[in-house]
Amino acid sequence: MGTMPPFLTSFESAPRRALRGDRGESFRLVDEGQGGARNVDVHVNHLAPGSGPGPRHYHREAENVYIVLSGVIEVDVEGAVATLEANDVLFIPPGVVHGTSNPGPDTAAFIEIYAPAGHDFHIVDEPEEN
Repeated sequence: MGTMPPFLTSFESAPRRALRGDRGESFRLVDEGQGGARNVDVHVNHLAPGSGPGPRHYHREAENVYIVLSGVIEVDVEGAVATLEANDVLFIPPGVVHGTSNPGPDTAAFIEIYAPAGHDFHIVDEPEEN
């Protein structure tokens, strides 16, 4: 049936990249380049404490899911701020403008899932510099 073999990785061995604005780092778990996934992108974000908001953006086609592992994140969803803590899950449908920050004193860790995978990140506005 399938032509791709299963792929096993871990948080420790996943490739990392800096988040926009040097606000933390992202661990790429599964995507086209990491495991060959064509339909889903899964990564873990470590958002630095006290980080300001990232750019408000939307995804034209991708559904987005945040699963908070630790810490606190605030997600501005169409102008309404939702505060998420460990074990909270937020689903963001395509086309919904959102941005994320960490108001807490500790690094926040959350799983982020995009489906379908691929570059689908459209900035509405950048946060203002203080």
